[in-house]
Amino acid sequence: STTCFTTEEQLLCEEHIKDLVQRHRPEHKLDVRTVEMAIAQRDNAIRSAVAKDLKKTVGNPDDEKGLEQKQKDAIRHICLSDDAVSVLEGSAGACKAFSIKSVGEIYSSAGYQMHDLSGAWTKALNHKK
Repeated sequence: STTCFTTEEQLLCEEHIKDLVQRHRPEHKLDVRTVEMAIAQRDNAIRSAVAKDLKKTVGNPDDEKGLEQKQKDAIRHICLSDDAVSVLEGSAGACKAFSIKSVGEIYSSAGYQMHDLSGAWTKALNHKK
């Protein structure tokens, strides 16, 4: 068994999440059309922002980067899943936080309240060292 330290506030939050998960009903899954439209909007917003930045720094952008396919797949998986909880893992620099922010925005725009525990777990795990 691994010991993990946390704050009282975080523990209450996690207990609340556990209660929500236990009462989970699959109707919280978003519809495909809503998710695809949100991904396209997010992708276009990124491409526009990158294009503006590149025009300022290099003149004429040849490479307009948007969401990577892995990010789109992760967003789809989380938003279209019947699972009560989703975990997104990846190496440093894999844009996990950006993907989760996108998921949060999609659910928020659909009227849901999101709980991101990633920062609290990182702090708790770092206190173990």
